[in-house]
This record gives sequence, C-alpha cells and structure tokens, in this order.
Amino acid sequence: MASVCDKCAISTSSAHAGRNRQIWSDSGCMQRSAGLRAIATRLAAAQGGAISRDQLVRTLGWSAATIRTQLDAQRWQQLLHGVYSVTTGEPSITCLWCAAHLCRGESSALTGESALQAWGVSKPMLPVELWVPSTSSARTVGITIRRSVIVPQIRRPPGLPPAVVPQLALLIVAERLGVTEAAALVSSCCQKGLVSPLQIEDAMQGQRIRHRQAIVEVLAEFRSGATTPLEIAGSRRILKAHGLPMGEGQVRSEIAGRPVVRDRVVHGLIIEFDGRLGHADPRGRFRDLSRDNQTMLLGMPTLRFGWTDVHQQPCAAADQVHLALAQLGFPATLRPCSPNCACTNLPAGARSDRTA
Repeated sequence: MASVCDKCAISTSSAHAGRNRQIWSDSGCMQRSAGLRAIATRLAAAQGGAISRDQLVRTLGWSAATIRTQLDAQRWQQLLHGVYSVTTGEPSITCLWCAAHLCRGESSALTGESALQAWGVSKPMLPVELWVPSTSSARTVGITIRRSVIVPQIRRPPGLPPAVVPQLALLIVAERLGVTEAAALVSSCCQKGLVSPLQIEDAMQGQRIRHRQAIVEVLAEFRSGATTPLEIAGSRRILKAHGLPMGEGQVRSEIAGRPVVRDRVVHGLIIEFDGRLGHADPRGRFRDLSRDNQTMLLGMPTLRFGWTDVHQQPCAAADQVHLALAQLGFPATLRPCSPNCACTNLPAGARSDRTA
C-alpha cells in the first residue's frame, strides 16, 4: 500500500482544521443572529409587532448594519421613520397604533377617532390619530397629528399604547359631527359603560364645547333611564318637546314568567323605540308583537315608534301618545314644540301663545 508522507498528512490535516473552524464560526454567527432576532421579536410582541430603531440600538445593542440586514432579507418591513414591523405581512391596526407611538415618543397618545377605537367604541380603522405636545413637530408622514398646549388626561388601554381617556376623546370627535351624530355618540359611550354622565360633565367643565346643550340633554335623558340614541331622541322630541309626561325609562317587569325591559312606561302606557336593527330581525319582531299582545290583555297598551316617527314625524307621534294617555284616564295638555308644530290635538290658542 502506498504511504503518505508526514508533510502531506500535516498539510491535509491543517486544511481540514481550517475548514472546520470556518464552519464553526459561521454556525456561531448564525446562532447569534437568530438569538438577536428572537429577543427583538419578543420585545415587539408586546408592542403589536412593532419595534423602534432606538430600542434595537440602545436596548439590544444592534448596529445599523444588522437592522439593514433584516430589511434587505425581507424578514422585516419599515412602517414609519425609525420604526419597523418584525413580520412582512399586513400590519394590524394595533401594530400601526404602537408604531405611531414609538415614532413620536412617550409623550404621545392616541386621540380622537383612534382613541375611541382603542377604547372599544367603534371599529378600528385608519388613519392613526395621535396627540403630541404643542412643542413637538406637527408633521409625521402616515400619522394624523393633533397638537395642543393643554396635556389631556391619558390612560393605557390593555395591550395598547396610551390613549386619551374616553370622555375627552368623544368630546373631541363630537366637535366634528352634526348635532344628531354627536348625541348618538355620547349615548353610545354611556350605554357601553365606557364613561358615565358625570365623567363627561366633568370633562366639559370650563371648556368651549360644540353641541353642549344637546349633550347635556342626552346625559339627562340617560340618567332618567333612556339608553339608546333612538330612545333618547324619542323621549326628547316626542315627549319632552310637547310637554307630555316623561314617565320612567328601562322599566323591568315579567310577562308569562319571563323578564322584559320596557323602554318607557308613562301612566301604564308602554312606549317602545325600535331602531333599524330591531326591524331587521324577524324573530325579534315576532317577540315584540307577542309581547305587545300580552300586555294589551293586561290593560297596558303599547305604542311603538321607529326612526321616521322620532326624526321626521314627532308631532304625529305626540298626538298618538296624548290620545292613548287620555284613553287610559290620564289626560295631558299638549304644547307646541315650535311655531310650526304639526300636532292636531293642541288646545285652543296654544300655537298663537307659542308664536308670541
């Protein structure tokens, strides 16, 4: 058998050793890189999948080249200036909220529509609306910036970046709405238990609030038992505006052993306000009819009003309530809601008195 000289054997052994060292070195770099990504991913997971350059460099010790490697390899994507998503898929709204907060710093907070969405009032959607102090820059591409001198009250919703508290957020949004939409927003927030009438009233103290009178009336109606926007509007436009008794709201009772909640009961007259969602549910509609029939047999008639009655024909609805109360033995005096009131049962001279 041919022999191998010692010199060749040593040379061959050295070559193998060199290749092994290179493999071990490459393997160590790969493991270290994977470990760094894992740490960054864990940090980003608590921020909706977003992470900032400042966190990577100052907290985790990354270099600019390491960050660029993740972007070039298409493992990450840039969301805003100095903020990245550790995935390449479509970022969630939570990720975008957190990215906006990371971009503008700890002093920023979700406000307006974004704050209401974060508190669960409405469905999350773009754009992201962010409050920053008045001394900060007014522009950031991809974010709607709101600045003010006064620092608003801020809290952090679970798992989300800081946000302006619900009572302030709804007043901010109400400024941009019409009076009907603003009233509906306030009643919706109260109905969901996100805020109380007292919290909203406190937030309004000392502030110039658009639609103040309408909001105050909504809060008063909510305290009296009304809970839905249609019920609040109906109580105000049909009953209160025409001088009819308000009765009680959200009255609990039983029919055939089953608990029911009535929108309003006025001297034995049941008044229900049906929104569009109620009309769209056939089973709910049949339950309403059955319930109305049973209460009629008990001597408690029901009047049911919808959106058109409340917002377009409140005077005709008031006439019906007035007549029903008279038949129950509780006559009430109608008063005109305006000089053009369309009620047909007004007492003589009532319209001219209102005009005067």
